[in-house]
Amino acid sequence: MHGEKELNEQLTQYCIQKDDRGKLSSYLNCFLISSNSAACIKSTGLDAAKISNCVKQADQEYKVTEKFNDKNSWPNGSYPPFDIYQADNQKYGVQGSPTLVVNGAQAQANRDSASLLKVICTAFNNLPKECSQQLSSDTPSPGFGEGTSDSSGGGCAN
Repeated sequence: MHGEKELNEQLTQYCIQKDDRGKLSSYLNCFLISSNSAACIKSTGLDAAKISNCVKQADQEYKVTEKFNDKNSWPNGSYPPFDIYQADNQKYGVQGSPTLVVNGAQAQANRDSASLLKVICTAFNNLPKECSQQLSSDTPSPGFGEGTSDSSGGGCAN
């Protein structure tokens, strides 16, 4: 995580995924363009009060803000823990981002859409039609928003 803005956004996305998964993609498309969570919640028809309640509940349950404010709880002093996914992180050996897990095992891929699709599609015995799509091989820029960069982007340790 990189600051309070990202912490809040991760909580918001967790709650959208948990409570209204069908609208997550539309929300993310909006957020990547505008970086305005409230406007994207409204424009995608999400229930702002429901998301707000979920964020508060998840924050209390996992002590996200508390751990963000307590730098002594940060592993290696680098990044605050985001324990919502702690069980899966431990199960699959995830120690930082980006990490891709396919069929229960970490998979190595560049961060561009085409490389990710290729790795994911190798998990299928019968390829779905989506696996034949031609996607961009441009590496997305790290952080919020759209754009690409020349490198494979950054990485973050838990």
